Amino acid sequence: MVRDYSNFSALSKRCFSPIAQELGYEQVSGTEFFKKHACGWYESFNLQIAGHGSDFFYVNFGIAVPDLCPAAPATPIQNIGLLLCSRLRDADNTGGFARDNKAVVFDSA
Repeated sequence: MVRDYSNFSALSKRCFSPIAQELGYEQVSGTEFFKKHACGWYESFNLQIAGHGSDFFYVNFGIAVPDLCPAAPATPIQNIGLLLCSRLRDADNTGGFARDNKAVVFDSA
């Protein structure tokens, strides 16, 4: 199968960034999005290719709390592990969203 895009990270930026921004998320890497809440914690979602050569991707989501240990040095948000996390399920409950071509990924977004 020949895909009509070369880089999932670049494609995710085009497909997901506008929607994420509308919902208050900031894109901090090619596939990671965070939304800060007033209490100092963040909602997060990221896009993960299922594996080399696979035709689908996952959407993982959770929360991050960067200031759990006030004495710890400041860490960039994308390097903070998620306290609670899960994987979004698609219509057939597998968790995998198709990435066969740009149109399919835009539909998933």
